[in-house]
Amino acid sequence: TQVHNIEIQPGKGGALQRAAGAAATVLSKDYETVTVKLQSTEVRLLKKDCWCTIGRVGRTEANMIDKGKAGKRYQLGWRPRMHGKAKNACDHPHGGGEGHSPIGHNYPMNPFGQCIFKRTRNPNKRSSKMILIRTKRKSEL
Repeated sequence: TQVHNIEIQPGKGGALQRAAGAAATVLSKDYETVTVKLQSTEVRLLKKDCWCTIGRVGRTEANMIDKGKAGKRYQLGWRPRMHGKAKNACDHPHGGGEGHSPIGHNYPMNPFGQCIFKRTRNPNKRSSKMILIRTKRKSEL
């Protein structure tokens, strides 16, 4: 069965599979838990008390809509994206230098100087024991 708008904790409101066209698949039901496979290929247990909506989220074609012109994204509230290398050294760790110079670090960083390849999810979260199969990285696919 396909479901969306899934609660992680009972009574907290839907948190998973809410984007356009999203859906998770119910794999099995036990006495207290339900096993669900998310679109990210993650398989997790959820309590049976958690609510969800049967079916897919509508408007699956949302990512295929042609914006029509260059300024449409700007009108919708999107701001221009900029490379850190194009900024000054005081604004970004990749900034500064003459011409097309390298970023000057062993790994790319965010504007605050933290490594961007670092996994940020706390592995000791209480909900971590409910994840049966984690999402695969691109290198593992």
